[in-house]
Amino acid sequence: MKETLLVVIPVLITAFATYLVARRKSSGRIAHSEASDLWAESQSIRKELRDRVVVLENRISDLEAAREKDRVQIADLKAEIKILNDRLKGLS
Repeated sequence: MKETLLVVIPVLITAFATYLVARRKSSGRIAHSEASDLWAESQSIRKELRDRVVVLENRISDLEAAREKDRVQIADLKAEIKILNDRLKGLS
């Protein structure tokens, strides 16, 4: 029994120490291939999203300008309709 404990305890201590060293080495780093791949992919996604935001902001700006132009045109058409309605009333 004593001999078994003398073998098992050092094995457990070694395993635990190996775990702690490996954990410390990987803690806070992105140098591992999987982590660095994920980081690069996330960077790429963020860039794509930033580019998409710029495109959409430009599109919104264009649509707002077109809306304003349409608003002015509608106001002009309403004024013209009013004039035509007044003329029709004068003919009656």
